[in-house]
Amino acid sequence: IPIFPPHLRALVLETSESSEWRPLTPRGYSVLLSNLQELQSLTITIPHSPGRHLHSPSESPYVISLPNLTALIIYGLESFDSLLGSFHAPSLRALHLRSSEDHFNPTDGLDTSFLTLLVNCSPLLETLELHDIDFRPETFSMCFELLKGLRELRLHDSHIDDETLGLLCRPSEFCPRLSRLDLRWCQNFNGDTLVKLVHSRNAADGYADTSVHNGKTVPLYKTTAD
Repeated sequence: IPIFPPHLRALVLETSESSEWRPLTPRGYSVLLSNLQELQSLTITIPHSPGRHLHSPSESPYVISLPNLTALIIYGLESFDSLLGSFHAPSLRALHLRSSEDHFNPTDGLDTSFLTLLVNCSPLLETLELHDIDFRPETFSMCFELLKGLRELRLHDSHIDDETLGLLCRPSEFCPRLSRLDLRWCQNFNGDTLVKLVHSRNAADGYADTSVHNGKTVPLYKTTAD
């Protein structure tokens, strides 16, 4: 395992495809990153390798503590059930999770590790992107309740439905600071729900313009193309 200088502020870790590829376990990442207490941006890419996992069921949980981390980007989430929940990043402001598959359906392990991460970073998190990754409605509900400071939510090809999206309508206190919503290729809710969401947010903030493509402070919108 390489040793990085402790003053690093940004780090990109990328694993290439290989017949002999052996992924780092959460313990390995913990050892690799343990001395990077000044790290502010971390990008991790894991290649899609069906049947390979980052940990064995017998492996004890490890904490990856990065107190100054503000941006975490992970590609290849299908292998990350345990790793995601290992991060303790109380300063995190932007979380970007991207699957290396076209669409990754929810699993118990991923839902649990995702919520564990949010508990560890939710006070400051402002941007959340889930690209080709889905969670169960109850997980989205708990996510919205936790993220009091969230300003921007980006969902790509999510199965989020009318009921779940409706949780963000005022007078709900979920994500009270949310001002940008990007729902690219999300097809499981109807336009009325989105219009209701925009109207409720604008009315609560005192804006008369309640169009879906609001150009003021709450530009909530639905698009269907990249």
